[in-house]
Amino acid sequence: MQIERIYKVNVKENVMRTLVFTNRNIIIALSISFTGITFLLMRNIDIVWRITIAFGLIVISLVMLGAKIDRQPVYEVVARMIPYFFRKKRERF
Repeated sequence: MQIERIYKVNVKENVMRTLVFTNRNIIIALSISFTGITFLLMRNIDIVWRITIAFGLIVISLVMLGAKIDRQPVYEVVARMIPYFFRKKRERF
């Protein structure tokens, strides 16, 4: 049985997951919220420096989102790399 596709949307999956809550959108929302929180926590710093730091954090997080290692996003490689180093050598493979 073939899965019906309408405008590149998988009918069998939840529409919100396929259109709105993609991995990329979730990471962009998290990076913007993290930057906003750090912007609010730095109230005693001059506004120009706060804007510069917030903009820099957004750019760095989006570059990390777009960077790829062997055609895989960096955040997926790092997520697999962390447990790899904490396992015993016999359990790795």
